Amino acid sequence: MNYIKSAFLLASSFVLCDSTMLVASLPYAGGSICQPVVSASTPIYSSGAQKVAVVTHDDHTYTIHNNDGMYAVFAKANQSTNSGSTVDIPSFIKFQGGCIPVIAIGVDAFATRTIGGVVIPFSVKVIEERAFFYATAGYVLFSSCSQLKQIYPHAFFNSSIQNITIPSSVSFIGKYAFANDDLPIITRRSRPTISSIVFEEDSQLEEIGEGAFEYADITSITIPPLVEFIPDFCFHCCHNLTNVIIPQNSDLSEFGDSAFAGDVNLVSISNLEKIETLGEDSLSACKQLQIPEGWQPFAKPNAFRGVRY
Repeated sequence: MNYIKSAFLLASSFVLCDSTMLVASLPYAGGSICQPVVSASTPIYSSGAQKVAVVTHDDHTYTIHNNDGMYAVFAKANQSTNSGSTVDIPSFIKFQGGCIPVIAIGVDAFATRTIGGVVIPFSVKVIEERAFFYATAGYVLFSSCSQLKQIYPHAFFNSSIQNITIPSSVSFIGKYAFANDDLPIITRRSRPTISSIVFEEDSQLEEIGEGAFEYADITSITIPPLVEFIPDFCFHCCHNLTNVIIPQNSDLSEFGDSAFAGDVNLVSISNLEKIETLGEDSLSACKQLQIPEGWQPFAKPNAFRGVRY
């Protein structure tokens, strides 16, 4: 049993995800047990943090940073990694006699690469810009007790990861993070694209960036209840989208400009009457959408263009 599988079994054995308990005996990349480097405070991820070293583990490149403590970023997948390979990113790597946590997937880490799959450990808190930009991968899996907080802009733009489950810990998704390009549908179908996005139960997501799911091939989406605003172009031209679920306990109250414009197969948005404000063209061309009787939101120009309302 390799180290990452051991970590998964260990993580799943706890009902409560206590990272302190998990850290106590987790192996590092290389297979041995080591103690985490002790610092006065928990390291804080920052894209501008001081880089102190570049190291290699399992032929993959990591950068070491210091910002209120030492941490590592998975910077670049090994160029020899092939389409049948799975990259198991470790929770910790050894550095200067101790272990430091891997808390981020770096800019362009897997961009344009073709790999079998990626397993992201519980320690990762940030997926940086373009990390999986145009990547071809069979899957991306997050370990139990994921601490992931932020998915940066274009992180999975036009990737071929067909199904992805976003950990409940995520609070921010950046611009165009899961979007596809605007090539004709027949051209995009020549390669797999993201067709299923599921948010874990008790999602902490609060903020979604502009165009985050634009042109995505998803058929259904459930909006996490803490989201208050669907931004401009968020689900623009999701031609396969038929069903949007807004939970009864949702804080959602506003759709931005062109938020769902061009979703020609969209039939249902549950609890749509909770929405108080519609941006310009927000539901434009949603010609099959069922509108609640008596619903009268504040609507900017062309919000209902092409809709039977």
